[in-house]
Order: sequence, then structure tokens, then C-alpha cells
Amino acid sequence: MFAEYVKTDSFIHRLSSITKIFLIIMVWIAALLVYHPILLALLVLLDLSLWILARIPYVLQRIKHIFSVLAIVFAIWILVQGFMFMGGKGTPLFAILGHPFTLEGLIFGVTLCIKVLAIVCITPILLWTTPLSKFIAGLYRLGLPYRLVFMLGMALRFISLISTTYEEILNAQRLRCHDIERLNYLDKLRKGYIPLVAPLVLCLMRRSSDLEIAIESRAFGAPVKRTFVEEVSLGKGDYVILGVFITITAILIWAAFVMGYITPLGLFSGFK
Repeated sequence: MFAEYVKTDSFIHRLSSITKIFLIIMVWIAALLVYHPILLALLVLLDLSLWILARIPYVLQRIKHIFSVLAIVFAIWILVQGFMFMGGKGTPLFAILGHPFTLEGLIFGVTLCIKVLAIVCITPILLWTTPLSKFIAGLYRLGLPYRLVFMLGMALRFISLISTTYEEILNAQRLRCHDIERLNYLDKLRKGYIPLVAPLVLCLMRRSSDLEIAIESRAFGAPVKRTFVEEVSLGKGDYVILGVFITITAILIWAAFVMGYITPLGLFSGFK
């Protein structure tokens, strides 16, 4: 699953959760500030290099659903930007029903897609290589309020819980001869998902009720100093990779600033 921890031995797994949180923050900042597709593509390659170092098995199976959705979203973005960017004023490539598809809109749409791709590709590094307990401890060490840290941790936990529960319900309904894959699109909307969604919602409500009782019985919210089983600290490897990422992201932002690609206007001036 996309948000599920994968237990294996790799350099990225041995890094502190604080280091991985800072890596994500640096990539997000660089992706938001840079407006050149080539520089952003280098940022995506940097993300993928961390995938290789993490040695996650069956990567394509874990991300295929997310990237299939992103492919549809990216296609819509590019079409919308191509036909509507700057009111259709620009270099026309072709026209449909009198509405020109511009080169500037295409460039801007592709740039936005690569921005999102850079952010999406770095996020699984934290989720795949960090146990939830270490993730929560790292956020708390960074000074975030414990209630907020707990909500973020439970949100991540419920992502995998929803997926697992849905698969169990789907297999149970298949044993009852309700195979949603054999239904056409209209039948899926009318009667295909109801036997799946209804028990899923009931199961999640029951789990949330059990969670409420559990945290109340453990005096959640009591004004005491929190302690954690997992100790979060920085080692030599953490400092090395932080230094490498700080240098690379600083170079990318500096290059975008010097070349004028820190705004969308600089992007188009570079393509003249």
C-alpha cells in the first residue's frame, strides 16, 4: 500500500524520522519556488534516487493506483492550461472549435505536473521507511503539539486500515457472488458499491469508537510530560544526507533565481 511501512534494512530506513521530515520539507520548498521543468525534473530524479537507496520491494504495485489517478489529473491540467492560460493569448499549436491550445499553456501545465510529481515522489520515503511510532516521536521532538501529532499519526494509520478493511469486505462479498469487477459502470454506481461502502463505514465507526474508549482509558490529554518508547536522535548518516540535500536544493533554488525561473513569467521569458 502507498502509506504502509515496509520493514527492510536500508540506509534510508536507518535515518532518523526527523531527517526524513526535513528532506520532505526541503523538496516541497524547492518544488514550490522553482518554475523550470528541467530543474524540477532533476528534483524528481533526486526523489527517485532515495527510492533506490530505500530498496522497497514491489514499488510499482504500491504506486500504480496513485499514479494512474495522477495521470488523469495531469492530463486534465495540461488541457485546461493549454486552452485557458492567459485567456488563450499566446503561441497557438492547434485549435478546437475556435479555441487555441497555446504553447505557453502547455509549458505551464507540464511545469505544474512536475511540481506535484516532485512532492508526491518524496512523500512515500517517509511513509515506507519510518514506523508510525518513530514518526510520531520525531514530530513531537520538532515541537509540534501532541494532540496534532496524534491526529496526524492516526490519520496515517487509518489510511492503511481503510485499505485493509475494504479488501476484506471485497473478498467477503465475492464469496457471496457479488463481484463488482463484472458489473458495468452504471451498475457499479447504482448497486455495486453499496454492499462495499455500507459495511466499510460501519466498521470504521466501530473502530473509531473503540479508539475513543482506548485513549480515554489511558488519560489522553493529561497535563504530563510525554515519554516515548522510540528514541529519536541524529547520527552521522543523518548529518551527511541533510548536508547533501540542503546543498542540492539550495543550488536548484539559486539557479532558478539567477536564471529568472522563480516565477511563471520567468519561465516564459526563457522559452522565447
